Amino acid sequence: MKKQSNFVIIALGIFLSFASFFSNASYISLSSVNRGWYNSEGESNGASGSSYANYIAGPLRGDDYSNWFAFDLSDISDNHLITSATLIINTASTRTPGTYHTTNVTTDISKLISGTGGLEAFNDLSGGIEYSSTIFSNTDNYIEYSISLNDIAVESLNQALNSLTELWAVGGYYDAAGTAFIFSGSQSYRTTLLLDVTSVPEPGSISVFLCGLLLLGALRYRSEKD
Repeated sequence: MKKQSNFVIIALGIFLSFASFFSNASYISLSSVNRGWYNSEGESNGASGSSYANYIAGPLRGDDYSNWFAFDLSDISDNHLITSATLIINTASTRTPGTYHTTNVTTDISKLISGTGGLEAFNDLSGGIEYSSTIFSNTDNYIEYSISLNDIAVESLNQALNSLTELWAVGGYYDAAGTAFIFSGSQSYRTTLLLDVTSVPEPGSISVFLCGLLLLGALRYRSEKD
């Protein structure tokens, strides 16, 4: 009976240790380090952009506008994995109902920030791989809106987390008819990326766990033999 009791205690200890490896999840909130827009003429407010630059999107005065947001991931430790991502954005002034799409960004982020991306950056922001699509009405004014990004975005974030710059950007465009812009007057509002982050076990921790399993198996075998 005593041997069985010891076996149960050891098994419980190993289980709790294993659970702690994978249950250390937390939320991290990051404000955009820079943001802005590019239009269909290749113009941008990026050269004077900042974390509070205007990020208007959609048709306006004969041009189309697409926006972008850049985030610094360097505060996230290397032994962490991002499991979900939410873009929190203020709608500011919404002119006409439409669908706001977020996309991946292949343009060099330094070019986005400096305003030198040109028409190539606009096309990139307007036609990349989709991360989300959100329908807005013309009554959705000055609302802080949470946009859940898909698994493709999460994969891209984890790749950026292991890059040299640890910078990540997301683009966006507004799909609507006529003069249908959104985010007008947005320079007064903060943009936030909310990340669900989980710690990844170090190789040494996994080795300890595997040794514990071997010990558990040996004790089990011995108890059955006795």
